[in-house]
Amino acid sequence: MELANEIGKHIARVQYEDIPDEAIAGTKQIVIDQFATALAGSIADGAVEVVAEVLEWGGKPESTIWGYGDRVPAAHAAFANAVMAHAWDFDDTHMPSICHTGVVTVPTAFAIAERIGRVSGKDLMTAINVGIDVQIRLSMGGTTSFGQGWHPTSLFGGFGAVATAASLLKLNEEQIVNALGIVYGQSAGNLQNIADGVLTKRIQPGFQVRAGINSVMLAMRGVTGVRNVFEGVYGLYPLYMKDEYDRNIVMSGLGTHFETGNITIKPHPGCILSQPFESAAIDLVKANDIKPEEVKLIKVFCGTKSYNVPGAPVKKNPKSIVDAQFSTYYKLANAVIRRQSSAKEYTMEAIRDEAVLKLAQKVELTLSPEFDTNSHSESGGKLVIETTRENGSFSTDIHPHKGRPENPMSWEDMLEKFQNGASMSVKPITQMNLTALADMIKNLETVDNVNQMMRLVVGKKKLTQCMG
Repeated sequence: MELANEIGKHIARVQYEDIPDEAIAGTKQIVIDQFATALAGSIADGAVEVVAEVLEWGGKPESTIWGYGDRVPAAHAAFANAVMAHAWDFDDTHMPSICHTGVVTVPTAFAIAERIGRVSGKDLMTAINVGIDVQIRLSMGGTTSFGQGWHPTSLFGGFGAVATAASLLKLNEEQIVNALGIVYGQSAGNLQNIADGVLTKRIQPGFQVRAGINSVMLAMRGVTGVRNVFEGVYGLYPLYMKDEYDRNIVMSGLGTHFETGNITIKPHPGCILSQPFESAAIDLVKANDIKPEEVKLIKVFCGTKSYNVPGAPVKKNPKSIVDAQFSTYYKLANAVIRRQSSAKEYTMEAIRDEAVLKLAQKVELTLSPEFDTNSHSESGGKLVIETTRENGSFSTDIHPHKGRPENPMSWEDMLEKFQNGASMSVKPITQMNLTALADMIKNLETVDNVNQMMRLVVGKKKLTQCMG
């Protein structure tokens, strides 16, 4: 049976009771993380322009743009919210598939919930889990996508958005397969935006969210899509992956195993591959009180993906904020000088700081294939900071950083990230609303109607500030 049919059956039949407790707990972290990153991203370049464009489109006031409070058609609201959530590249990542998962499912779920009018917390979490499951399985099955230059979040994100929306709207298998076939005609996303350091990096997942919702709506009206979506002669895997895929990965544990409890919550904005080194550098500098002027050389020993993407030589002198987000050189220099890494370190003023740029020239990467794995992630690395002190070489092996499944964030950690993100919202949100929203997310399975949450993410007065 074609994978589209297997996945269609899966989406149609999953119930809340099928989802393990650890996946439910992971879902709550992903939801609060999405609000944190989207509110922080509401003032970011690219996101501000997308919101302005969406407002100009107008249309039926179905769903809320977070932070702003404007109501627009569901697909447009989800598009805007997804772009905001991905703007700082601060949103969650599933390491084995290199997919940002919340950005294509959470904005979709809340926009569709508002369109429906009444959706329970249990139904919302079911839809988010199904969407994440579909996206991750398809990406992991396409074993060569990242290496070929595809952006897995975007390439497979539309299918995750379809699964989320279809779950909430209770589509049957036939309608779901059509929706998957329709969104396949819009499936795309590449890594060239990282190489060029441009704003479409922030926007690509939003394109797929909008495409996924529109595809579901068209399928509900009877529009047909291709049937052999993934394995047909011109299906996604033969056409996009040169037929290099593993069907068993997609199918294994379908309906019983959910990866939502295996998601990394980012402690810092930017490329996930740099973050273990970034966290290690902050810890090393603080523990040994290393001063920037003492640093002679910063050595990074990393696997191939870290070496080729955030370690590309062109990233040594970031010319844009997106460049800096994907620059191990900038990130480590920033870590040594500022001893922190938040969205506030990713402004044009911050990335043009001469002291940071000068120190970035002292970062040296060494390709160490022993840290490569058969999946998209790497097994570790090593960081060495050489200083002018006598016997002044400080080193550490790279271990899973805070936020990885092996070293998870606590709910208190999530609340701190949420508060920090909300503090950057385009319109200030009251502490009362933030506390109420966080409490509802923590107890999401008890919420009768998640649309109550939307009034809590609306600010009162627009700020004039705009950041990177």
